[in-house]
Amino acid sequence: MNRDNRRAPRKTIGNIIPVRNALTDTPMGRIGNLSRTGMMLICPLAPQDDALYQLIFEFSTPTIHTQQIEVGVHTLWCFEAATPGQYWAGFGFISIAIDDAKIINDWMSYPDFTAM
Repeated sequence: MNRDNRRAPRKTIGNIIPVRNALTDTPMGRIGNLSRTGMMLICPLAPQDDALYQLIFEFSTPTIHTQQIEVGVHTLWCFEAATPGQYWAGFGFISIAIDDAKIINDWMSYPDFTAM
């Protein structure tokens, strides 16, 4: 897969934003980068290939304080990271509330802002 040929621009997350499986309330990993259409997680365990997950994380932008965001995602790819015991996994959004999508869209429009 050519990871430089993405459909939507992505921004790296400067802070650690933990992500949980909303259905099992277990940690999935942390956000590595985020776009309007998906995200990459750094995970301690490889997610199931071609699986659907309901994920939840807290996010903030210059215009809002911390907001909990819940997304339905589809596993697109997974690779072992250079660090032993870590995986990079790409997820595409398949379900996101309009207000949550607006928060991510607003954040994407701030070129120098890092999510908290």
